[in-house]
Amino acid sequence: MVRHLWVTDEGGDTIYKYDQDGVYLGAISLNTQNGRGRGIKVANNYIWVVDKDDLLIYKYTLSGSLVTTIPLNASNARAEGIAITSSIIVVLDSDDLVLYTYNVNTGSYLGTLPLNVDNGDGRGVANNETNYYVVDDLDNQVYVYNGSTYVTRWNLHVNNATPEGITTDGTYLWVVDRVDMGVYKYTMSGVYVSRFSLNAANSNARGIGSNVVTTSLPIAYDSASTGFSNLAASSMTISHTIGTQSNRLLVVGTQTEDASNVDCKVSSITYNGQAMTKVNETIAGTSFYMCVSLWYIVAPATGAQNIVVNWTGPVDYATAGGVSLYNAAQQGPEAQNVQIVNSGTSISTSIITLTNGAWVVDAVGSGNAGAGFTATTTGQTERYDVSTDSTAGAGSTLYVANAGTVSMAWTQAANRLAQVVAAFKPA
Repeated sequence: MVRHLWVTDEGGDTIYKYDQDGVYLGAISLNTQNGRGRGIKVANNYIWVVDKDDLLIYKYTLSGSLVTTIPLNASNARAEGIAITSSIIVVLDSDDLVLYTYNVNTGSYLGTLPLNVDNGDGRGVANNETNYYVVDDLDNQVYVYNGSTYVTRWNLHVNNATPEGITTDGTYLWVVDRVDMGVYKYTMSGVYVSRFSLNAANSNARGIGSNVVTTSLPIAYDSASTGFSNLAASSMTISHTIGTQSNRLLVVGTQTEDASNVDCKVSSITYNGQAMTKVNETIAGTSFYMCVSLWYIVAPATGAQNIVVNWTGPVDYATAGGVSLYNAAQQGPEAQNVQIVNSGTSISTSIITLTNGAWVVDAVGSGNAGAGFTATTTGQTERYDVSTDSTAGAGSTLYVANAGTVSMAWTQAANRLAQVVAAFKPA
């Protein structure tokens, strides 16, 4: 998980974004009417900015598009800070010793929560599941409240002398300072931890908000297995061993040659007795056929288990391969495609991935045993390559950093080529 910090700037009508270590990540512009944005809260996948002068809360998407505005109570005329719980919006007013509350769904005014009499120059408010934290510019302290009950207060760092906004992720508190252009980090009990400097353009900092961004682990390769048959077989059993990592995925490809384009189709595949789901199937040839299919199962059992492939009827030649991955989304492929070449020595199938970091997995078959397959796309990694007396089959994977169109390509001394490809997203 990565924390992002968002700092409003009154001079430029802008929100500046930083990571938890203070690395500047960019900026987004506020609505032109939101000219005195003060407090900011990032919650429920939205950015909420309270304006000091126009009695409005502005609600934005995380990319900065205005969604709506929420009117404040007429008495809430000097709004400085904003906090949001699961049910209420809390707005701090610098002229009143209260927090104004509003319904988070409807925006309707609900009432006020009293502040301590010494907390007379509040500049920002933050909340966790238990408490509210109000930073005061006059005495350079943070006041802690449980609902309407004052709990305690603690002093800011000596250099954090002009605080403007405060935010928390439940583990730490951050306070932005308008004069020294810094963000000060504290424990929840007020122990100073560190400071980072704001971007030079963020020179009129006012409010600060934070959110936690969950980052997924990249998909990774686990293991592969293969099997083949030169007999008139109607089923094949392959042992495949899967590790204990999280978010496991097993993909099985089959390549079958037969005089019947019905018998060569796979009717079912199981892994450890559990049915696998077919992605797609394609057939090359006109009188003798090469049938290729791709299947998957999420959360496959760990350890050594059996892949059992069943065909519609007895087939002359068959190969199959299993490829297991982990850190993969527990769902079917986000895209798939097929291709056949009835006469030629190369095949290429394109696919459009939808998610950054997706993996493309394929199965390819040939009506010629030849000398094996060669993967020709940059980054394409062959995971298995197996032959019978008359045919060959192979499978590979490709990591795609940025979503878009890629191709899986092979060469082989072939007379019938068929290929199925599928893209799987990371967990």
